[in-house]
Amino acid sequence: MFILGIVVLACFFSCKADKDHASNSSKNQDQVSVLDSTVTSSGKKRQKVDESTSSGEIYITVDDALKPLVEAEINSFMGLYREATIHPIYLPGEEAISQMLNSDSIRLAIATRKLTDEEEAVLESQHTFSDYTTIGKDALAFMAQKENSLDTLRRSDLLKILSGESISWKQINPASNLDEVKLVFDNRYSSGIRFLQDSLMNGEVIKGDNFFALSNSREVLDYVREHPESIGVIGFSWISDWDEAEVRELRKGTKILAIEGVKNDTLCPYQATSFKPYQTYLTTDCYPLLREIYTIRREVRLGLGTGFIAYLAGPRGQRVMHKHGVAAIKGIPRQVKFPPKEGAREPSEKKKAK
Repeated sequence: MFILGIVVLACFFSCKADKDHASNSSKNQDQVSVLDSTVTSSGKKRQKVDESTSSGEIYITVDDALKPLVEAEINSFMGLYREATIHPIYLPGEEAISQMLNSDSIRLAIATRKLTDEEEAVLESQHTFSDYTTIGKDALAFMAQKENSLDTLRRSDLLKILSGESISWKQINPASNLDEVKLVFDNRYSSGIRFLQDSLMNGEVIKGDNFFALSNSREVLDYVREHPESIGVIGFSWISDWDEAEVRELRKGTKILAIEGVKNDTLCPYQATSFKPYQTYLTTDCYPLLREIYTIRREVRLGLGTGFIAYLAGPRGQRVMHKHGVAAIKGIPRQVKFPPKEGAREPSEKKKAK
């Protein structure tokens, strides 16, 4: 069903997108073709390092929707383990998985879904198997121009847009003076398209001519900033770390829409029915379009890929994830030192030494 959906979706994308995708695919293939090279980008030969869980050199594929987060994790890991080198190949979500399945040199993928039965069969035919670790929670963020008077997107309106019904801005927001809603994705092979089809549309394909795809999340934000009739769909990881100046620059002129969802009384403690993909609402499963982040390992021995996964799921990697603004799977302990009560004496130096 999904393959048919991809074929249908492709009919709506421009020739420019075809050329861009072909160019990007060529670059990514070039990356894969040099997996066994011992030459660095500076032209100097690398010194061979025996591989272990904290040393060596590997290539991994990563869903481009998670790029800023994974870059932060890799930089932190390689800063801690100086003899480890991880080369990420960033691809649209579906291609990141496909490339991992079809390249023996790639032992790890980071994605927002698990493999299908058909994909598992591909690994079995290669006499290997998949191993999953859940390392965090991301979300799909729906972006609108900052001046847009719409703040909340109802579930019913979102379903009508995705199903191809004739949706105008007047139907969504009577106060709007805009025409037809345009839904913009980060790539035609985006994991976001698949997620919406699986989670909201019961496997049905997105229909209609009111949506299209660009090449990446940055282009989506640029487009939304210039086109008030558009709603952009990107991975929240791209805009979650507000402490980063680059993120603040990316978000200029845009805003995140709240999404109406079905309240989960078991986990979500808040009375509201619409939420934005903020960390608190991802942790408590309040945001309706959150998705788990998985590592998919095909490594048959304890190598650097295994060590990187252990790092991501461990305290250091989870702290990086928490700092980035997405939801860590494990709780992050925090020690708080309260000031002494008024009139209380500080402990003596002798007691402090003890």
